Amino acid sequence: MTQQPNPQASTCGSECTQGAFSSMLGIPLHINGKGPYLVSVDTGAGLTVILPEVAQDLRLEKVGEETRRGVGGEVTLDLVRVDSISASDISIALDTIGVGSFLKKLCGKSFQGNLGYDILQHGRLTADFAGERMVFHAGNGVPIEGAPFEIASAKKPLVVVETTVNGEGPYRFAVDTGAMGTCISPQLAEAVGVEQGQAIQAAGVGGMVDAFFATDGLKFRIGDRYEAEATPVVIDIFGSLSPGDGLKLSGIIGQDILRQFIVTFDYPHQRIRFA
Repeated sequence: MTQQPNPQASTCGSECTQGAFSSMLGIPLHINGKGPYLVSVDTGAGLTVILPEVAQDLRLEKVGEETRRGVGGEVTLDLVRVDSISASDISIALDTIGVGSFLKKLCGKSFQGNLGYDILQHGRLTADFAGERMVFHAGNGVPIEGAPFEIASAKKPLVVVETTVNGEGPYRFAVDTGAMGTCISPQLAEAVGVEQGQAIQAAGVGGMVDAFFATDGLKFRIGDRYEAEATPVVIDIFGSLSPGDGLKLSGIIGQDILRQFIVTFDYPHQRIRFA
């Protein structure tokens, strides 16, 4: 998800590229032994998706379709068969990936796809937005020191952490490398006394959604140790993002907070560290 207005696209070398809308970071992906293809990395995405021209170039066979729901509504993806796939130094046993042209709108023209949880769950991701660098590797088998997180559900595999806002909570927030700004629900905004500031529109997979900035910065404490301040966007999307199994989301930690740290997601051990 991104918010308008947006920065211009710019390239930051072979390891990552800033997208047209949000400052997405990327890594190389090989498909059926070919590549590398530069793909953005989105911890809010469940499925790895490539652009139609990449699927055509690789002559990938369509084997089905799948509908995914995100910010702004639903989008239908083609599913294509792959024989082998690897991200950075990790080879993944994956039979199918998605194909969708909407990535050009969300991630910018420099990316040829987007990495999702189906691949991320197998490794350790380190995102350094300030340094414009992202690393994905297998790790050493030892859990990192950090706060615990949970995966929202198999259908919506968001990275969820307990977060206090202005000392209130804890509330459940998703940590999303694909979100340009931190967002909170209208219910949380009312609870902490947020006043309405500039009206904006947020862009998501399914389209545009009306939102507004808070007038003042809020203090966020992630887990029991990581503190940051940000001026969030108030947006009514969390009913559609909640996985439907009782887990209620109150917000999203986005790039405005993430770029204040070097953030490591240890997926196999479900730990997150802000350094």
